[in-house]
Formats: sequence, C-alpha cells, structure tokens
Amino acid sequence: MKRFSSHGEFCPTDCSTNTDAEDILECYSVSPEALDALAVGEKIEFEDNNGVRCNLQKSSAGTQEKIWLGCEDANPRVLIHNKGWQPIDMPLEYLADTRMHLTRRQVWALLPHLIRFVLTGRI
Repeated sequence: MKRFSSHGEFCPTDCSTNTDAEDILECYSVSPEALDALAVGEKIEFEDNNGVRCNLQKSSAGTQEKIWLGCEDANPRVLIHNKGWQPIDMPLEYLADTRMHLTRRQVWALLPHLIRFVLTGRI
C-alpha cells in the first residue's frame, strides 16, 4: 500500500507500523526544527469538523515539555425539547476544562492511535 505525507507526496516509510520518531516526522513532512520553532505560548489555531475553534499551544510548564490541545471555549449548552441544544449562562466563577495538558510521553502514546486513524479510519 502506498503511503502519502500530509502534503500528498509519496512516503516510502510505513507509518502504520513504524515507531521510529525520525521516520514518522519524515513521513508527515514535519521537521524537528519546525516543532522547536514553536515558542512557549505560541498557538496553532484551527477549527474542528463542527466549526469549534481549537488550538495546539506549547506550555510554559517548567518541569517538563508539555502542550495544551483542545477547544478554546467550553460553550455550555442544554438540550431543550423541540428546540435542540441551547446555550446556557454560567455563573461568573464557573470553570470548565476544555484543553488537555499533555507531556511528550502522553503524546507519544497517542500517536500510534492517531496515525492508525489517519491511515485506516479506525482507532
């Protein structure tokens, strides 16, 4: 089976079974220099399939390299009969966790599942 990079170029590396970080980065046309260039606090912003604003941000946590990944706003809603999902007002002292704070090890553990999903549609 042919493998293609995120830019549509043929990738000679079998990314579905390869666990070597350099090969995976090469396969997806991401250089370590490009990853290092993301300074603390900088964000990569995008929208998910539902149009929800999301981001990937390098964390300022000093003890380990970490990232933040998730949606920007909680957007709390309640299902109302015959009206669908409706926004609700939250109290001023309301807190919702909308982003994951992940270490490099946690991201590494997720990568095989994410790559398998990209290649096959399965997790």
